[in-house]
Amino acid sequence: MLTYSMIIKLRANMLTLPELVSQLEAWLLKREPAIQAFLPDDDRVTRLYDDAETLALSYPDLIKRPLLFGALAGVKDIFHVDGFTTQAGSRLPSDVL
Repeated sequence: MLTYSMIIKLRANMLTLPELVSQLEAWLLKREPAIQAFLPDDDRVTRLYDDAETLALSYPDLIKRPLLFGALAGVKDIFHVDGFTTQAGSRLPSDVL
């Protein structure tokens, strides 16, 4: 799970974004079977690594990194997100939604 200390370490370059993604991937693999919060997505971790690399390249200067550099946010599926079908929990076919 992402913690405040991880964000502090990211800002101080004591933790890299790929290391963070690796830790989150391990947490997800351990906890997700019990939580069942995520839709199946074979590309999730690859996308996280790609986004982490893009973000790190966008802010190479530690001083200029945004306060929430590297922080992740989850969006409940009651909101429409471009590129994702909003349907988790619904019994309706996705073409109806």
